Amino acid sequence: MLRSIECTNAAPNVSRFDSTASHDAGTDRHTSTSSTTTAIDCSSFASVDAALPLVAAVLLALCFPPFEMTWIAWVALVPWAAAVSRRRGTFELYLGAWVAGLVFHLVAADWIRTSYGGIGMSGSHARSWLIMGIVNSLLWLAGFWIARRFVPKCGGRMVFALPITWVAFEFLRRHAWTLIDETGCIWFQLGTTQANFLPLAQIADLAGVWGVAFVVAMVNGAIFDAVAIVASPRNGHQHDKAWTPLAIAGVVLGASLMYGAWRLSQPVSQPGATVCLMPTARIRLTSPDDTTRVRALAGRADLLLWSEAVVELGSDMNVNELRKLAQSAGTACAVGCIRAQSNGSGFSKYNSVVVMDRNGIHLGYYDKTCLVPWKEFMPWTAPLLFPRASSELTHGWRYPSFALKNWSGHRSNVFAATICYDTCFSSVYRRLLRQREAPDFFVVASRESADLSITLQRNILAHARFRAIECRRALVRNVECGYSGLIDSCGRLINIDPGLILRAPTLVGAVPIDDRSSLYARFGDWLPVLTCFVLIAGLVAPKRFPGRSAP
Repeated sequence: MLRSIECTNAAPNVSRFDSTASHDAGTDRHTSTSSTTTAIDCSSFASVDAALPLVAAVLLALCFPPFEMTWIAWVALVPWAAAVSRRRGTFELYLGAWVAGLVFHLVAADWIRTSYGGIGMSGSHARSWLIMGIVNSLLWLAGFWIARRFVPKCGGRMVFALPITWVAFEFLRRHAWTLIDETGCIWFQLGTTQANFLPLAQIADLAGVWGVAFVVAMVNGAIFDAVAIVASPRNGHQHDKAWTPLAIAGVVLGASLMYGAWRLSQPVSQPGATVCLMPTARIRLTSPDDTTRVRALAGRADLLLWSEAVVELGSDMNVNELRKLAQSAGTACAVGCIRAQSNGSGFSKYNSVVVMDRNGIHLGYYDKTCLVPWKEFMPWTAPLLFPRASSELTHGWRYPSFALKNWSGHRSNVFAATICYDTCFSSVYRRLLRQREAPDFFVVASRESADLSITLQRNILAHARFRAIECRRALVRNVECGYSGLIDSCGRLINIDPGLILRAPTLVGAVPIDDRSSLYARFGDWLPVLTCFVLIAGLVAPKRFPGRSAP
């Protein structure tokens, strides 16, 4: 009987919505119940503690490819908010948070396990997938622990606490992962789930994809607050208070959508260079077929764009052949290549885009700055955690732009090139925009053949759409085994080829040139940095802010 009394005393403390007075009275009432009933109550509370974070993880995983049930993102974090707000930090609660992080990453990142034809745990990247899930689950647990200590400082108002903690968590998780792979965890950002919701996505030019995540998390927090107020016995019939958090989130969401509608309504009609996407196959520089195909495009395009690593530049002879290729068409060429460059003690190998103008003049290279860890380069953790990389490349460090000239010899547009994985890093595009000659548009040479389930390709496409909005510059993509075509500066998909392999040259038309400015391109990740400062200030604050009783 003593055991049953202890359990029932704990039960009201676990409840999110009990006031102090009702808690004391509830304790007296519950201690008179039978031990059988009490045992059931204890187990039910423990089950809820463990289930809440897990439900949030499952809902959140459904928002990302391959499921792409993106509307769920607007309620997916409500169970997470409920778990963060539980009155007592039980073992089951934290165990549930850890399992939730593990389940989310193993489900959402399953394409890593099956990449390169992997089946079960026998694939070459299955070990990477499992270790990544374990490490990220520990980061989820740390984020959950921090959030539970910050929420009381906000008076339990999840409409404010949830967006602050979630955006800060995603930002810190991304940078904490650099300690392992030296690049950062760029996958599974809440904001990328809304890439198709263009009116909301337009605020990315103010705060990046972080701004979209902030709004979505705020709506989740408002929904939880409203339910909490209605379900709390201490509020009696004052259910009208439930409208307050909903109104706050509604104003922020409404303002975001109005801004997005305004941005989408602005004309971006200035036509730029005409780009033609070349078939995604390796170039045979001495092949008459390739030369004939290029010559047939003479006068029809200002720039011919190939995909990633379609030629290997091992000598000056190959560079001269590319010059002849550009001269034969009288059109500028941007070709994905693997090249070697002397570094004094040997050779450095780069994944690059080589650019020739219409006269065959070599304009330079862009070398890929964000290499794929454990595939293109070896992080320091590779010997401990992962098998050796299949190739060893060198990170690029320059951010060049290239000027196109029209048939009269005058400069028409300036473009910059990026390669594959670069697309997922907004910092690369911001650096390119800060150059002396800022690009009018971007071209992307990519190869995304690792994942046959098309999940990787959908994730990268969502990132590409946000890069276009964040910079207010169009992206032209030529992707082997991915989505090729044009993305305008509002994130709209134009002439995107539904097939994954280009079989013939494809004109995407004139690139729309956007001269609008972007706050995010200038100031970068100001929003997540601000949320981190607010989070730290809240954690060290000696007192709680007024509001509902803290969890």
